[in-house]
Amino acid sequence: MRKGVSAVIAALWVMLSGSAFAQVATTGTIQVVVEDKNGGRLPGVTVTAEAIDSVTKRTAVTDATGTASLEALAPSSQYRITTSLS
Repeated sequence: MRKGVSAVIAALWVMLSGSAFAQVATTGTIQVVVEDKNGGRLPGVTVTAEAIDSVTKRTAVTDATGTASLEALAPSSQYRITTSLS
């Protein structure tokens, strides 16, 4: 009887801890590469991601390889990405 109860408790613990871990990642990342019309990568470009159906807005600047990462974005069905270079 003790083994059966211990097995049930262990199974419940595994199920509950698994569901807790599954809820950890509630944000995402968009990685953007900015290129000119000839395919050359552009550093120093300001990139903004804004969710139309959320209050999330993130801004980043492209690095030497023309890449920018917009992190910690809330779930959304639509993001608008804009770029600007002065």
